[in-house]
Amino acid sequence: MACCLNTVAKLMHQAQIMPKAIRRYRVTTDSRNTRQASPNLVDRVFSADRPDACWLSDITYIPTQEGWLYLAAILDLHSRAVVGWSMSKTLDCRLAVDA
Repeated sequence: MACCLNTVAKLMHQAQIMPKAIRRYRVTTDSRNTRQASPNLVDRVFSADRPDACWLSDITYIPTQEGWLYLAAILDLHSRAVVGWSMSKTLDCRLAVDA
């Protein structure tokens, strides 16, 4: 059975069928490693002798109905308490500074 694209579109519209949108792949990381990495001062020893001797930070993505939210948190390695945190709709350096 042969038919043109317009016929298929018209029949899909009548049947209330929507085509699946094909989205272009979006590159979010740079794997070329052209930038100098920060030194690993903790070296996988996740313990501290006193409070405020070592802080750890992380950024995570949180999906919401309105889009992505980004959460930056800073933890004290000794007490495991959250020292600071910040949320933002955009992933930029201000997020980490505010935390």
